[in-house]
Amino acid sequence: MSTDYAAVIYWYVAQSLLEQSPKVTQFSYALRDHGYELSHEGDLDKLCQQATSIANAPQHSMFILSGEPADIIVATVRLRTTSGQFGILPLMSSHDEAAVTQALLCGADNHVDPDASSSLFLASVGSVLRRIREGAGLKPEANKWTLLDEAWSVLSPDGARVSLTTIERAFSRRWRTLPTIRCHTSIYYFS
Repeated sequence: MSTDYAAVIYWYVAQSLLEQSPKVTQFSYALRDHGYELSHEGDLDKLCQQATSIANAPQHSMFILSGEPADIIVATVRLRTTSGQFGILPLMSSHDEAAVTQALLCGADNHVDPDASSSLFLASVGSVLRRIREGAGLKPEANKWTLLDEAWSVLSPDGARVSLTTIERAFSRRWRTLPTIRCHTSIYYFS
């Protein structure tokens, strides 16, 4: 069973926000607990330089932006100009409707209120990652089952996509790491 190119999440966190907001830490832990590779960056220019260097990489890249609304909007424009395939998710207060509207018009895929629950945050991340994977036109390999969405779903050789439960995901991730076990693909037969 193969896996798709793992998504890497790059997170711009303004230093002032990192020190003041326990939610950023909570969201960060939630991402790691769900198997996402996470890279924090406190400098907006470095983040955009990093984006330029990975724009043509085969991996799926997503950017979470948290900080002042003006910085988020500028970063959104710079990232969207660099690549239309990047996922962009700003953390912005829903009370600042003008800033949220501007970020969405500048190319953000969605937004999450910093006071949202971890469940809503993770659902938003998953939604953006689905959009960038579908935009990349991932095709099933002949006679191979493929794990997608950080192993939360399986793509069959005929193109059917099936969501996995937490236990199924844990099993499939563990199973892939055991080199001595061979298994027939019919284990993954879904009706």
